[in-house]
Amino acid sequence: MKKLLALALCMAMTAGMLAGCGNSVSTSDTNTSKSSESVASESGTSESSYNFDAGESEYPSADELEPHKIGVIWYGYTDQLSTSMKKNMDYLASEFNVELVYAEAYLAEDCISETENLIEAGCEGIMTLGLFAAMVEKCEEAGVYLAQFCNVVTDDEILGMIADSKYFAGMITESDVSGGEMMVEDLYERGCRNIVWLSLQAGASANHDNRVRGIEAEIEKYGDLNVLATYRGTDISEALTTFAVTYPEMDGILITGGDVEEYYQVMTSEGLSGNVVLATFDIGEGTGERLESGDLGWIAGGQAPTSGIAFSLLYNAITGNKILDDLTQPLYRNFLILQSVEDYDNYVKYLEGNIPAYTGDEIKALIKAFNPEADLALYEEYNTNYSIDDIVERHADLFQ
Repeated sequence: MKKLLALALCMAMTAGMLAGCGNSVSTSDTNTSKSSESVASESGTSESSYNFDAGESEYPSADELEPHKIGVIWYGYTDQLSTSMKKNMDYLASEFNVELVYAEAYLAEDCISETENLIEAGCEGIMTLGLFAAMVEKCEEAGVYLAQFCNVVTDDEILGMIADSKYFAGMITESDVSGGEMMVEDLYERGCRNIVWLSLQAGASANHDNRVRGIEAEIEKYGDLNVLATYRGTDISEALTTFAVTYPEMDGILITGGDVEEYYQVMTSEGLSGNVVLATFDIGEGTGERLESGDLGWIAGGQAPTSGIAFSLLYNAITGNKILDDLTQPLYRNFLILQSVEDYDNYVKYLEGNIPAYTGDEIKALIKAFNPEADLALYEEYNTNYSIDDIVERHADLFQ
C-alpha cells in the first residue's frame, strides 16, 4: 500500500504515544492531511457499493433510527484496504441512518487538527486510526465519543486517560503477534531455512512491533532456522535489495507490511523470483499473480471489516450503552490468511464482492439498543470466528 510507510512515520513521531495496518515518505514540514470538509462524503456515495438482497430484517430499518453524525480519521482513501474500508463504512451508514465525515490525516498534528474539525462539524463520535492525548482531551471536553481501529495505544499516559474516560468507546485491531508467528511457521513448512526479516523501526507502529515479537518468538522454536540478517527502518525495499546481493543462500523473506508491490518488484529485479518465498502483510495489487508464481507464500489481510466492529462500539456508546469494562484492553481480531491462488480467489469473491463481510443486521446484533444480549462475549465470537469459511457459512443463503 502506497501510504503505509507514511502512516508508519506518523507513528514514529508518536513512539510512546501511539501504537495500524507504505512508501518511504519524509515527515519534514510536508502537511499531507486534507481537511474534513475536503474529503467529506455523504453516506452511500462511494463509487462501488454492495448489491445484494438481505431479506427481511428483525432490526429497525435506517428510516426508523435517529440520525447520527460520525467522523472517520484514516491515512488516505485510495489504496485497496482504504477503498474497501470506506465501502464498508458507507454501507453501514446507510443501514444506520448515519452521516459520515471522512478526514485524511496521519501526522500527529493533523490528526489532532482533524479531530477539532470533526467536532466543529457536529460529529457525535469519531473513529480514528491514530490516537493522541490531545484528541482524547478534546473529545472529553466536547462530549464526543472516540474509538480506535486497526491500531492500539501502548503509551501509559494515554492508557491512563482512556481508562477513566467517559467518551472513549474502545480500540480494536488484528492479532499481530499471532500473524508474525504464522508467517514464520508457513515459510518453515515450505522448507525455507535461510531467512531474513524486515520491519519498520522499533516504536514506529505497535502493529509492526507486535508482528516482530511474533516472528522472534516463533523463530526460537526452530533450531535449524538460520536468520541471515534483519532490518528495522523505513527503507525496507533498499534493505531487501542489499540482502539479495549479500545473501545468495537466502530462501525466505519475512516483511511486516508496507509497499508490497514494491517488494514484488525487488524480487523480480534482483532475481529472487522462483528461488525465494515472501511472507508479508496487506493484500493489494499483484497478490494473486505472486501467489500463483510461488514468489508469495503467505500474506495476511482482510482488515476492512474491522471498521464495522469499531463502528458498533462507537454506536453503542453514542446510544448510551457500554460494552467494554476495561477500555485499556484492545479487542483483537483474526487476519484473513492467503496461502494459495484459491485463497485469493475466495478473498476477492467473499471480501471484495457484492456482499459485505458483516451485513447491517449482523452489526445491529452487536448494538445493545437493538439486541439487549449484545456483550463482550458476542464481540469475541465475531472476532475469533472471522475467516473466509466463517463468511461463507454465515452468508450461505446470500451467495446462492
